[in-house]
Amino acid sequence: MLTTLTKNDRTCAVYEEMLRGRARIFQDRMNWDVSVHDGKEVDWYDLNADPIYIVALNGDGHVVGSLRVLPTVGPTMLAREFRTVFRKSIDVQCPTTWECTRFCVHSSLNGGAVRHFNVSAKLLSGLCELALQSGIKHIIAVYEPSMERLYRRLGWSPKCISTSWPWLRRTCCGLWDVTRDAAHALRQRASEC
Repeated sequence: MLTTLTKNDRTCAVYEEMLRGRARIFQDRMNWDVSVHDGKEVDWYDLNADPIYIVALNGDGHVVGSLRVLPTVGPTMLAREFRTVFRKSIDVQCPTTWECTRFCVHSSLNGGAVRHFNVSAKLLSGLCELALQSGIKHIIAVYEPSMERLYRRLGWSPKCISTSWPWLRRTCCGLWDVTRDAAHALRQRASEC
């Protein structure tokens, strides 16, 4: 099951559980330099921007994955944190292009890679549907090249618009077209899970 949260939902249990899951993924597993307080990973965008979260829940109502989207006409990670990471400057400020960040599937899930695929399918299907309903035409995001295989399997691959400088860890910036065909492919993958 998917649920959508906004800044008005910051006190609900699902929001808190999502932040705890992000801490386990981004700090504990991936060893990123993120801000964790009381076991919750929270950044400037959670506190000061106007994000929308898509959260995947299991049958017991527990968070198994999430992602965050922000309009590119406001502050974004691409414009701030990733400003000097890419070979080609990425300066996107368009009301129909939104940035996706903090995409994660909780690693404590039983079922390994299959379960990861299932949760990813549901999250990205929810993202594409939300974008279609909201008039969003593109999603932009930073991703590791190893994720390309997953995106192809799901039927919604980005166009890589820039890669990181050679002395940095290999990272891509991609643009996903939001289309009815993509939504259909994702819906089909998610329903098979």
